Amino acid sequence: MTARASAKGRTPPFEAYYQALADLQQALIDADPPERLLERVCAIALKSTGFRLAWIGQPDPATQQVKPVVILSGGADGRKLSSIRRLPEPAEPTTRAFTEARHVVVNDRQSRRAGGRSQRPRGTARWRSIGSFPILLAGSPFAILTLCHDVERAFNDDVIEWLDRVVGIASFGLDNLDREAQRRATLDALDTCEERYSTVFDNSPNALALIRLEDGRLIEVNEQWRRLIGKGDVSHDAHVDGENDKPLWLNARQRAAFYKALAREGQVSEREATFVTPHGPVDCLVSGMRLLIHGVTGGLLVVQTKTARRKIDEWLWGQARLDLLTGLTNRSMFYDRLCQELKHDRRDAYTCALLYIDLDGFKQINDALGHREGDRVLSVVADRIARCVRDSDTVARMSGDEFVVLLSELSNTAHVEEKAQSILDALAEPVGCDDGGKPVQISACIGIAMYPVDATDADALLRDADHAMRAAKKVGRNGFRYFTAQMQRHALARLRMIEDLRNAVRENQFELEYQPIVDLSTGRIAEAEALLRWRHPTLGSMRPATFIPLAEEHGLIQELGNWTFMQATDTVRRWAAAYPQWRQMTINVSAVQIQRGYIDLDAWLVQLNRLGLSGQNIIVEITESTLLNPSRSVLDQLRRFKDAEIQVALDDFGTGYSAMSYLKRLPIDYLKIAREFIEDLETDSSSRALAEAIVVMGHKLDMKVIAEGVETPWQREWLSAIGCDYAQGYLFSPPLGAEGFETLLRSDVRQSSQR
Repeated sequence: MTARASAKGRTPPFEAYYQALADLQQALIDADPPERLLERVCAIALKSTGFRLAWIGQPDPATQQVKPVVILSGGADGRKLSSIRRLPEPAEPTTRAFTEARHVVVNDRQSRRAGGRSQRPRGTARWRSIGSFPILLAGSPFAILTLCHDVERAFNDDVIEWLDRVVGIASFGLDNLDREAQRRATLDALDTCEERYSTVFDNSPNALALIRLEDGRLIEVNEQWRRLIGKGDVSHDAHVDGENDKPLWLNARQRAAFYKALAREGQVSEREATFVTPHGPVDCLVSGMRLLIHGVTGGLLVVQTKTARRKIDEWLWGQARLDLLTGLTNRSMFYDRLCQELKHDRRDAYTCALLYIDLDGFKQINDALGHREGDRVLSVVADRIARCVRDSDTVARMSGDEFVVLLSELSNTAHVEEKAQSILDALAEPVGCDDGGKPVQISACIGIAMYPVDATDADALLRDADHAMRAAKKVGRNGFRYFTAQMQRHALARLRMIEDLRNAVRENQFELEYQPIVDLSTGRIAEAEALLRWRHPTLGSMRPATFIPLAEEHGLIQELGNWTFMQATDTVRRWAAAYPQWRQMTINVSAVQIQRGYIDLDAWLVQLNRLGLSGQNIIVEITESTLLNPSRSVLDQLRRFKDAEIQVALDDFGTGYSAMSYLKRLPIDYLKIAREFIEDLETDSSSRALAEAIVVMGHKLDMKVIAEGVETPWQREWLSAIGCDYAQGYLFSPPLGAEGFETLLRSDVRQSSQR
């Protein structure tokens, strides 16, 4: 039937409907995917009704607007449209059909006018009849079938009924497709579970069996079960065709009690049982869990021989108590033994000693030879230490390259020194390399704490021995130190200082002082060095040498460095605007900041640009220790300073670290003569010779030279005479606060104008 014919009241040709119905049923039989099914439904609806346009839309997940996915036109030929722009906008019927989940038909779009003008959406002028029919999935709209005709009243009751039937069949097909997809997903999941079950069951290290509870008949066993009862290998599925497990149990009462508990409680933890095997009775541990197996109440038996269990327990004990690399007692077990030893010594009035051993420079061994060779060295060290002490003493590896020795039941403390020295001597023997390379030289530092003289509990004894070891490291390598009360006081003071330092960062207890750097040729202030000060609430002003090492060690140096830069550059902006002759600020940067990449140069340059400054206003001062075996990252950082036009000053030059080759290659702009040479200029000819040599060398390398610690007019005149460029020291001014330094700058300006 055609819509035009039906509109005139002609009898509809039902054979067209039956043909369309057959096409729909074939589409369902073909089990096409949803996209293909929608295409066929659209074509069938268009062909069977003779409408001019049919399209199917689906909601966009992002906007929930219905957008076309299938577009057909032309009636019988089913030709696809070439452009979406010819579609009607999904306004009235399409949107309503989607939101209301029912068909919506408009048969008289021509007559719908307001104020004499058509209210049809743009692009819909030719369509006088539009109907939308929802295609459902699980009861909710999945897609909308929309048909359009250029005559009025194209949708009569027969057409609407037929299209409802079409979308109903399509909805039925979609539901079937969805159920089939879910069924396949379920089957895939079951296959996966079955595969996982088989893998776990067949490869379990324990003997496993599935049984019927009512009579103990075996349903399935794994290979370990077969091996336990001596029946050889089994096939992959391991079915046993109803064998009874009764002959396996030596004690019938054990068997009956086990199954009764399993039926009653559903789960039975390990119980002792003796199984009969071809090799004789075997003592086992049996666990069980009640299961439903193919509709029959059954159980899973887990059997493990006591011998196997003992081996596992021993292995677990070793994992928990021994160091895997060296085989020594580990930290946890050592602590237990130490606590027990102290109880024993307290009861029997014995003395014991704790030796805390740390290898010197072990990181370099790992870096140079690799961790595998480093591990071998640690094993050798562990063996040598163990051979130096009695069997009754305890040797443990605490962590990394740290070891401890507990010397128990001592009658003579002189024995402690002998043991410490014998350990140092044993470790001093070179360790050969596996690859035949140069032998590795080892040394260590040992800290010694005594019970009950130094401490009476395990934690305190370990702490004191550790303090003594660190004190030995400060003195030098390859030695030992006894703990003293002074070490503990120093450690507590250090701990308090670290906590105070963290609070100082949060509470803004830091400030900058400034010391002038004078141009010796003019006598005027050319630069200033920003010096960080900590205004401690109880200890007063503290110099960087006191707290900077702690900040470096505990991860606070980056925050302090950034704070210093921001404060100093803000001061530069203010003073440069007021005093044009003043141009640069020197900012100290620690070796750790450069070596560990703690300087965010991009953020620094943003700060300078924000303040209207450039890199030329900043001098970064580094120490000679920064250039001791400089890494690639250090060299790259120095070159980045140069690219940003930030100059670099090398502080404390002449203290013995610098390699002359680096001075030639690196972008160093200033050399600062160490104050040790300046203070002895008047009395020591060697100091004068070295100072003059530094000036000459600096100029030859196109560097400016600054003398630090200038305190007398004679020193100033002598330095000026040998061509030194700048000087800094108390002769000119001590470090001053911002206001004091600004007063000094004003005075410098007045004196300059009077000359």
